[in-house]
Amino acid sequence: MKRNLLALLCVVAFVSSLSGLVYASDKQDSGQVTLAAELSPEAVKIVTPLEAMDGGKKFSISGGQGQMTIGGANLAVAGATLGGANYIGLDVNGNGTVDKDELKKVPSSGIGFKLKSAGGEDYAVVFTKVVVYGDSKKVTAIMGACAVACAYKGAINGIPFRILDDNLDGAFTQDGKDAIAIGKSLAGVPLMHVHDFGGEFYRLTVAKDGAGVGFEKVSNAETGVVKLPSESVFRCVVLSGQDGAYDVKVSGATGIPAGKYKLLYGMVGGDGGLVPFTATQESPVYDIQAGMCNTLRIGAPLRVDFTGGFTGANVTVNPDLRILGAADELYKFEFGGKMGTPNVTLKAGTKDLTSSNMAYG
Repeated sequence: MKRNLLALLCVVAFVSSLSGLVYASDKQDSGQVTLAAELSPEAVKIVTPLEAMDGGKKFSISGGQGQMTIGGANLAVAGATLGGANYIGLDVNGNGTVDKDELKKVPSSGIGFKLKSAGGEDYAVVFTKVVVYGDSKKVTAIMGACAVACAYKGAINGIPFRILDDNLDGAFTQDGKDAIAIGKSLAGVPLMHVHDFGGEFYRLTVAKDGAGVGFEKVSNAETGVVKLPSESVFRCVVLSGQDGAYDVKVSGATGIPAGKYKLLYGMVGGDGGLVPFTATQESPVYDIQAGMCNTLRIGAPLRVDFTGGFTGANVTVNPDLRILGAADELYKFEFGGKMGTPNVTLKAGTKDLTSSNMAYG
């Protein structure tokens, strides 16, 4: 009897596991997906374009309290400095001011707040790089950045995706101001009209409130393979075109639609830390050719860019160093021993003379 019950349970488990699979014959070329609001560690881990390029939505407030638009709602923001530590507060209860219990100490990794959007949905943000000017008696200014830490989640033909309100306005648009992360990728690309789902391209129609997404397969898309000069160095490289945006690390091997693309941002590094880079005004426009293998000019060789002057026999160097790559992409290294500090090695031929971390001095 127990053996029969065990066999039955195994069959049920096997059938249940099969029910979660999507076969080619089950795939839909078009349809509608209902999305669900999500507050999860996975949503927090996603790096959006605004977060990668600017650290999030930058803010600057004169005095100890001001206003910010978050989730479409105009909320009070306050700052304080106590014992040498910076505190930031957000009006999460919606009473029009920041209460004492809404102030939080800001660690180096940032601090999160859960709240309701203007539409009444669950919403979350993370404040980073917060600096409070003044003292415990009077705050003169508050500066920092605020990034979205929530998403709306759904799936198209078994491939999960998340859309994120990158500009914090509480509404989703497909003009590149919001973001989408597809599959297991933690790199959010600008939310546009056409996106890659497992090597197949779909035209999306996203509801303004994030409640749902319509999709329709793009047939006979002319694509070109995109390669990076050093695949192991890059963790993501995001390109944006007229109609769609793609992470080369995810879509490059199978190809992206032919056309002209601008570099937006990317990341290099590994377990020791990730360093973002962004395009500059000098970065090229890539022309991806259909049916071709397109190798991007990006990465090494790197160069150090700075301004300086001469005073007698001395050279004065401006501390605002810039490290640029072959595509004139700007690497946002930290100087002074923090995560992503670049290491400089001086060589004589193949012999290492000296090696140390870059730092101001």
